[in-house]
Amino acid sequence: MFMKSFPFQTACCKDQKSREELRATLNTGLFPVEVEIVERLAPLCAHYRYKRYKRYTKAVKEELRALGRSKGYLVYPEKVGESGELKYQWLFDLVWLEAKCEKDDFDWKTMRGVRLACESEWNDSDDSILWDFLKLTIAVADVRLFVYGMPKAKSKFDRTHPADLCKRVCPLSRGFRYLLIGFPYQAGEAFRVDAWTA
Repeated sequence: MFMKSFPFQTACCKDQKSREELRATLNTGLFPVEVEIVERLAPLCAHYRYKRYKRYTKAVKEELRALGRSKGYLVYPEKVGESGELKYQWLFDLVWLEAKCEKDDFDWKTMRGVRLACESEWNDSDDSILWDFLKLTIAVADVRLFVYGMPKAKSKFDRTHPADLCKRVCPLSRGFRYLLIGFPYQAGEAFRVDAWTA
């Protein structure tokens, strides 16, 4: 199992040149859809504050929902009513389903496959991280995305980084693809992207 890791400063998405540099770096180790996902979520990292994780959960879901819909997928949770509230989560925090669509009306009963299964966890305890990540290890999806809040800067000997912890518990020999995006503890710190096939 080979893991590719990309640490980035959150300022790397502020102008066109830095976005192009980000894309060039990501293209060396990520699949095209993974690059699109990172490009959508990286700008959110620049404004992330640990204590406002509910707002970022919603923002991450909104970005991933828009990307999935632009690709023609049925996306859960759905926007409901005039308020646009996200409801009807299905199996995971967010999922892209390939399903038959007639006149902008998807029928989940015609599902052909799961293209993205996403879980997120902002609490940095090992138990919380594993509780959500392990759900992805049984998902049969093209991409398994785990979005997490990185721990506050500590001595490197205090604990295992969440991405390394997830890699350790990841079952081998399934050929499953994983993409992990770590939001920094506070604005201005680096965010992290990890990807591997196990």
